[in-house]
Amino acid sequence: MSASRLSVPAQQGPTAGMVIELSQAMVVMDKMAASQNIPAMRKVQAKTKSRSSRRLIFLLILFFITILLLLFFHSSYSRITSIEILGQIYVSEESIKEASGIELNDHFFLVSPEKIEERIEAIEIIKDAVVTKQFPGRVFIDIEEYPEVAYEITPEGRPEAILANGSAVILTDQSVIIDKPILSGWVDQEMKRRLTETLANIPDSLLADISEIKPNPSRSYPDKIMMYTRSFFQIETTIEKLPEKIKVYRPIIEDQLEQNVNGGMISLLEIDRFIPYPEPEETKADSGEGAEAQAEQRD
Repeated sequence: MSASRLSVPAQQGPTAGMVIELSQAMVVMDKMAASQNIPAMRKVQAKTKSRSSRRLIFLLILFFITILLLLFFHSSYSRITSIEILGQIYVSEESIKEASGIELNDHFFLVSPEKIEERIEAIEIIKDAVVTKQFPGRVFIDIEEYPEVAYEITPEGRPEAILANGSAVILTDQSVIIDKPILSGWVDQEMKRRLTETLANIPDSLLADISEIKPNPSRSYPDKIMMYTRSFFQIETTIEKLPEKIKVYRPIIEDQLEQNVNGGMISLLEIDRFIPYPEPEETKADSGEGAEAQAEQRD
């Protein structure tokens, strides 16, 4: 019995040894695999922690920026603190501010200069408006009105300034010097507007001697006008021809004055010509009596 028990381990010895070695090898491989996986797991965990930290920092920064913006937009730095209007002559500051649609303490950054310019330029006598913003809180409105080209006298005897677009402005200063032509008898407003637009493009020096302009339409020339000079001449021309013909009348007048002709009609239509005023009857009679007296003296 004892002999047989001893023989069994002898027969199984090599197999058991292989099993043990295989088990030990597997244990070693498991340890090696585990040792290789640990750094990878650590890297994944580190990346996850880094992403979480960045997200948290971003959210904190966003939160503080939001708080700062809320504080800023509720402070005086985000509001309009002054509105300055420059260049206006006839339009009051109150009218311009009302047309602009902005007021003090409005949000500075919500104001659109382009929209303000459009609203102000809707005022009839304003030609152009430029709006600029200057931080903090300052708004500048630069106004250009249509230029003054002539005057009119109302039925009440008050002078009005006539601007380049044909609009009229009552002059509050009654002591104004009338240094531009006076328009009289203008019922056709479209023709009057054409005249004022034309006058705006003529230098003041060429209009200095013109005291009055009246409409004088005819079938051939619907836009014909009659101008009166301070040197007692009349000038007949048209609105269309005025920019060209206005350069001609001064030499004609100077030439007539040199010849002691103190008045007459200057026609500046298709042909430029001068027509002297007819002699008054008294002058003719006086010249006739003088001629008779001279004849008697000769006899």
